Amino acid sequence: MLNELRLNLTPNETDIFGRLACGETVKDVADAWGCSKTVVYRSLERARAKLGAATSYHAVAMWLSERCCSEISNDE
Repeated sequence: MLNELRLNLTPNETDIFGRLACGETVKDVADAWGCSKTVVYRSLERARAKLGAATSYHAVAMWLSERCCSEISNDE
């Protein structure tokens, strides 16, 4: 089910998860995008809702898990 939901993430939502997973902060993402933290938080909240995650940390963990599992499946 997560794989289907992940496919519905926008490029910005995917970028947020990737950046947060690498240790960046919401401020870092906002600076990279040239926008306010509020814009990033709104994108993060939409992505969280799409995944059904309880927290942003949970959403990043779900995204990483799906990404890793997809790469393993593709290698087989």
